[in-house]
Amino acid sequence: MGRDHPDGTSRTISIQVISAQAVPEIAANASPISRLSTLTTTSLSYGTVLSYTVPTSTVTVLYGLELYSNVLSKTSWQLTLKGVVQWTAQVLPSPLNIFFADARLSAGDVILLEALSSDGTQVTAYGHLEGKEVA
Repeated sequence: MGRDHPDGTSRTISIQVISAQAVPEIAANASPISRLSTLTTTSLSYGTVLSYTVPTSTVTVLYGLELYSNVLSKTSWQLTLKGVVQWTAQVLPSPLNIFFADARLSAGDVILLEALSSDGTQVTAYGHLEGKEVA
């Protein structure tokens, strides 16, 4: 008989490498996150649609970010990750779903999604972030 289980089967343990440290993928270490936020504005200056800061003593595994507006043709978007503007002044022809393929963010890192009205028309911008926090 094998050492792992009385019936002789082997045990498999799945791990992830988080910040150069192996962390077992078990429910006690990971908490799913889902943040949904909106901004209704007529402003020609960027306003915060969604902001998320990775909590102290955790690593966030970012799966995706979705953006939508009720008037996409009049909504301009800006995305900042970890203090670096990824893109700005982007008008989208359709809702956008960004897949990050399990990107790791360290404690204190910030995700900031902003939007503005390109001509003063009232727009409602929606942002959704999904991932998990690993302690």
